Amino acid sequence: MQQLARTSVQRWEKAHEIAQAIGEHHGESPTSSTLGFIVSAADAISGGRPGARRESLESYIKRLEALESNSQ
Repeated sequence: MQQLARTSVQRWEKAHEIAQAIGEHHGESPTSSTLGFIVSAADAISGGRPGARRESLESYIKRLEALESNSQ
């Protein structure tokens, strides 16, 4: 998937920085650019949503409850 995304960005003649950020985000190279860190942070935030990683709402709620109980 990451190679497809990176190739598509290059084909669409987008900035090199965008292709680099995609590669960094997918672990093809170490994150070194500001945009790479932003993309990784946005993905982490997005991944926390219920169902974002094929997680059911029920397991998401259980995970949140476990985090809450561990933080007290």
